[in-house]
Amino acid sequence: MKPEHCDEIVAIAREQPQRFVRSRGFDLNTGGNTVSEHRTSSHTWLRTGETPLIAFYEKRIAEMTGLPIEAGEAFQFAWYKPGEYFNIHHDYYHEGYEGSKMALGRGGQRIVTFMIYLNTLPEGAGGETDFTRVGLKVRPEKGKAFIFWNVMPNWQLDDSTEHAGRAPAPGYEKFLLTKWLHSQKYT
Repeated sequence: MKPEHCDEIVAIAREQPQRFVRSRGFDLNTGGNTVSEHRTSSHTWLRTGETPLIAFYEKRIAEMTGLPIEAGEAFQFAWYKPGEYFNIHHDYYHEGYEGSKMALGRGGQRIVTFMIYLNTLPEGAGGETDFTRVGLKVRPEKGKAFIFWNVMPNWQLDDSTEHAGRAPAPGYEKFLLTKWLHSQKYT
């Protein structure tokens, strides 16, 4: 993503902080989203096609992944203030749980995660996306896009995608756009 596009999206947080709510996590048993100490950041949703810029990147992601725009959730715009985090999790729905069955009914499995970092955090300032099972830490760099598939080519869930959003150090914050793409049209 171009730096000026990152700035345009970050301006939403600066100009409309009331849009942001405490981030929630997915409840495997109920299918709902709940506030917990597992995830302490804030977020808002950028509706599909909300702005020409959002529509442009939705189209680009569809082109890059080969998945239609309709398979994607709206962009989630996360704001991590100093010390805020998202503990270890997977983005796919854990099959076999009642809540997951309900979520799977809305568009199938989350097969792709596409993240775009909207600002840079210097080395040592935290905020990395930490893939704990494979020893990979991705440091936020303005405009960097990072994609991973939550399923393997045989459609088995890929446990190696377990990751955590690490907290920014004091004096820093992280802005992140995430789009999850499903195996079917998402409703």
